Amino acid sequence: MSKAIALAAVQDAIAAKHPGLSIDLIAQVHHIRPDEIAHIDVYGCNDTGTRRAIRAHAVRLLQQLGIQVDLVGGHDVHTVSPDYSDPVAVMLYRKQLDLIADIDAPIEPSASVLPPFRVPPDAEVEAELAEAMPLLRRMEAAIKDSDDDV
Repeated sequence: MSKAIALAAVQDAIAAKHPGLSIDLIAQVHHIRPDEIAHIDVYGCNDTGTRRAIRAHAVRLLQQLGIQVDLVGGHDVHTVSPDYSDPVAVMLYRKQLDLIADIDAPIEPSASVLPPFRVPPDAEVEAELAEAMPLLRRMEAAIKDSDDDV
C-alpha cells in the first residue's frame, strides 16, 4: 500500500480528533528516498502550537504504519497528497490505526474486576521459595548474558 493512501487514513484520524478544523496533510518526499516521507505540511490550522502538535501526531501515526519520516537536508522533494482512490486500502490503514490505538489505550479498572488473589504465607512454601530463588536468579542472569552475546 502506498504512502499516499496511508496519508489519507492518517488525515482522517487527525480530522476526527479536530472536528472544528478543516485539516489537510501534504507529504514532502525526497527523490532519493521515495519510500520514506521527508516532512508533513499541515494546512487548515492557523495556530502554530496546534499545527505543530498535529504534525507530530501525523508523524507518529505514519511511523506506526511502518512509514519512515525523516528530513534529509540538501535534497529535493516532491509533494504527495492523500489518496482516497482505493477506499478499501484506506479502510485497512484506518483499521490498523484503530487497532494500534486500542493496544496503546490505558486499561481502566472495572468495578467488576476482583482484586488479585493472594495465598496466605505458608512456612513450607516460604522455605521452598527461599531455596529456589538463588537458582532462579542464576538462570535469569545466564539468560541475560546469552541475550547480550547475540
